[in-house]
Amino acid sequence: MKVIASAAMSIDGYLDDNSDTRLVLSSPQDFDAVHALRARCDAILVGANTVRKDNPSLTARTTPPAYPVKVTITKSGNIDPQSRFIQDGTGQKIIYCTPDIQKTIKDKFKQSLTAETFETLTIKAFDGTATAIIADLSASNISTLMIEGGAQTLKDFLDAGLIDEFRLAIAPINLSPAAGDNETAARLTDYDKDLFMHSYGLQLKNTQTLGDTVIYNYERNHEKWMKLAIQLSEDSPATDRYRVGALIIDPRGKLVSSGYTGELSPICHAEEAALEKALKNGADLRGCTIYSSMEPCSTRASMPHSCTELIINSGITRTVFALSEPPIFVTCEGHALLEQAGIQVIHLTEYAQSVRDINSHLIK
Repeated sequence: MKVIASAAMSIDGYLDDNSDTRLVLSSPQDFDAVHALRARCDAILVGANTVRKDNPSLTARTTPPAYPVKVTITKSGNIDPQSRFIQDGTGQKIIYCTPDIQKTIKDKFKQSLTAETFETLTIKAFDGTATAIIADLSASNISTLMIEGGAQTLKDFLDAGLIDEFRLAIAPINLSPAAGDNETAARLTDYDKDLFMHSYGLQLKNTQTLGDTVIYNYERNHEKWMKLAIQLSEDSPATDRYRVGALIIDPRGKLVSSGYTGELSPICHAEEAALEKALKNGADLRGCTIYSSMEPCSTRASMPHSCTELIINSGITRTVFALSEPPIFVTCEGHALLEQAGIQVIHLTEYAQSVRDINSHLIK
């Protein structure tokens, strides 16, 4: 699944003010671009506070109109059945809540909605983590998710290292109050936006101007780490197995560990080596990404656990690889098994040929 975040903020980092009315920070041209982006996504997610305060429809005003799956997260269950989130559009709506209030919410909506509208609503219990939501949505065949706020929701997904791209619109408005009226208003960052994004492993890709709004597009640099993993695979001494390189990167874009085929033992796989070294050093792998030049193995006779199993059990939330394992030794199901376990999988096919070349001793 690809996860795209989108937000508009003032030049001093505020996403909203403390007034009772919705603060508009986007130009008309930016609104059009956001709706076009919505139409290309399978689902759109916002926190329940955004549903309450802004009452967004989360539909795409395009021609023809688009109705992506609408998703929200609530701990209190305080969502108005007549909100535009529930009532607007014909698409599916998903509410994630804590298990203790799931039945209460379901009963409330069943009593308040028409049978037709209630049929479009799914109320799911979850464990409170962004990772759990991504896993569930991925299992529901959502391939592109757009997150539009609010501030805490955006930070939860940033902290989990789950955002691949961030579209940040900057309005020419300064909300820093002389009298302190906005001190408790929603704010994304109180320091340089580029440094803020960089601290989450996101780098500026490009900028554009839409009306009086400047758009900063940030993305996770998967290509950088994949190139390093492929380069690392060339250190492998293997002659009778695949030469593979692997890197583990934390949610903030920092290198945790690396490994290559045969590094720790003659039968050691690259992902296995990277994981073993990371765990030996006491690393917390929750939210981390593993980059491997080849699809992690799913069947292995030489060890009790395949690399796919090791990744699933490690807490890693994203796997990026270049070449699907060829069916020379076994039929690999790593990609499918990782996704079934709720791990985001990204296949960078543009680097597959480089991996084939390095493994020309096996791949004819």
